[in-house]
Amino acid sequence: EMNRRILAGAVVFGVSLSTANLLTQQILQDRFLGRLKLLITMPMSKASYAVGVIAVSTIQCVPIVVVLLAFSPIVGVELALTWALLPLIISTLLGISGIALLIASHAPSIEIGGIMANLFGVVLVMVSPVFFTMDQAPLILQLLGWISPMRYAADGITKSTSGDSQIWIELVVLLGFAIVSMTLGLWKLRWRED
Repeated sequence: EMNRRILAGAVVFGVSLSTANLLTQQILQDRFLGRLKLLITMPMSKASYAVGVIAVSTIQCVPIVVVLLAFSPIVGVELALTWALLPLIISTLLGISGIALLIASHAPSIEIGGIMANLFGVVLVMVSPVFFTMDQAPLILQLLGWISPMRYAADGITKSTSGDSQIWIELVVLLGFAIVSMTLGLWKLRWRED
């Protein structure tokens, strides 16, 4: 079970870091290298742009998840995958994507935006009990774990890789986080530079 939790934590960490980093870098480069000015002259809405860059980020996350799951027998984890794995990963990815949209839209430079995205991707996972369960966490991490969506992602992925499809609480929390962060991210997405 400990190895299964570490595997789930690695999947959450990989999805979080790659989404925050890759998506933010794409939008920052579009903003600061002039591509956004070209894109906004086309008949395209900012929602279409956001869906496109999030789709690319999602495609780039797939190999990370596949490789981590492929190595599970090497670390002694027998996979019994359920239908719940895909919705959990997608809702985690969308939640992180919304925050990445916010960071990339308001960063003053490519460098600062990249640093902020990396810090967000790493710190959010590290302060959440994803590599261990809530009862193994120190008190401060337990308190943070109750509000961190990454803990719910790790709990759900742990269950879904062990054959348990009862992940409704985790999925509702992750979907709520995804809806709120994507709404904020799209609302605050800078579609016209000042």
